[in-house]
Amino acid sequence: MKKVAICGIGNSLKNFDYSSDYEVWGVNHKHAYKRLDLFFNLHIKEDIEGIITQANFPFDEVYQLRKIPIVGRNTRWHYYASSMSYMTAYAVLKGYDEILYCGCDFKTKDESRTKQKECLEQWIAFAQGRGINVKVIADSPLCEETGLYIPK
Repeated sequence: MKKVAICGIGNSLKNFDYSSDYEVWGVNHKHAYKRLDLFFNLHIKEDIEGIITQANFPFDEVYQLRKIPIVGRNTRWHYYASSMSYMTAYAVLKGYDEILYCGCDFKTKDESRTKQKECLEQWIAFAQGRGINVKVIADSPLCEETGLYIPK
């Protein structure tokens, strides 16, 4: 079984067991991780072996996964609001059976972070629709239920 832990740098990262059998993928802040199997930094263009960057990320392949038009102020055809969205699409593309999210908390009132969280949650649903087992580590607000809507 191919298992990957997609790790951000939020507080829930402290609950991740680095001795587990998950591959560990991290973002931008290498110092935050005790172990990394793959490092994603999509903010820079450089060619470093073992690091996925703008220079070597397979954007065209990843874009083919989901061609659902997103219509809004700026019409666009691809919905990727954070590195973790790309990482999720990449895990789907590479055929992982299980994805664990750690430190992907997006716990802030910053509107751009809220949009990144919503986008990642849509990609999580997409992965689940593809039959991938998805887990969220303890204490993470990712995919947190906000309550049942009951009309009045």
